[in-house]
Amino acid sequence: MHRLSNNPQPYAGSVYRMGAYLIDIAFLYVTVLVSQLGLWVINKKFSFSCLKTGPQIERWVFLTVSLPVWFYFTLSERSKLQGTIGKQLLGLQVTDMAGQRISFGRALFRTMVKLAPWEITHLSLMLPTPLYQEDSPKFRPGLIVANLLLIIYIALIVLTPRKQSLHDLLARTVVLERDGGPTKFLQKLYEAKHMFLSPLFLYLKKHYHKMSVQPFR
Repeated sequence: MHRLSNNPQPYAGSVYRMGAYLIDIAFLYVTVLVSQLGLWVINKKFSFSCLKTGPQIERWVFLTVSLPVWFYFTLSERSKLQGTIGKQLLGLQVTDMAGQRISFGRALFRTMVKLAPWEITHLSLMLPTPLYQEDSPKFRPGLIVANLLLIIYIALIVLTPRKQSLHDLLARTVVLERDGGPTKFLQKLYEAKHMFLSPLFLYLKKHYHKMSVQPFR
């Protein structure tokens, strides 16, 4: 029997996991953009505008985007913190089925499966020729595959008992909520929600009540 069967830590749901992923994407977007600008400052040939063919663009995307992102997710989830910046802020951690820290190989495999829709998307858009260079763009079946995978990934989190997505099932991992309750970041979010939404709800309730008690004319 897996240790997680008696583990009090709840499995992380789709909302928290999506929130963590969006935080990571925002962080990576800024990081990758800054690094690409740095390369451009060092050598103007690293500019995206200098790339003309699909293979050239794909190599540029692989080296400046895919590889850094793979290593970010892999090293973060393999680390002692067991999670990316987004997961840490939302109080989540990645473990194996026994509740232990995962190995580098398992983290890398998990990352590659998780990011497969992104890789399929940019491969489909850029190869054999960039889609934006075609006068009459042809159908790219890879885009359909990527979107279907995203739907499957999210659906599995909702439907599986341990809220595992496809990359969790294949890598035999789970995402748990950390012990110790909400993180400081989550507490600030809750405070902000009550600060801004509560007055709005009170206003709407009061306004609706006034409208409901007015006599018909």
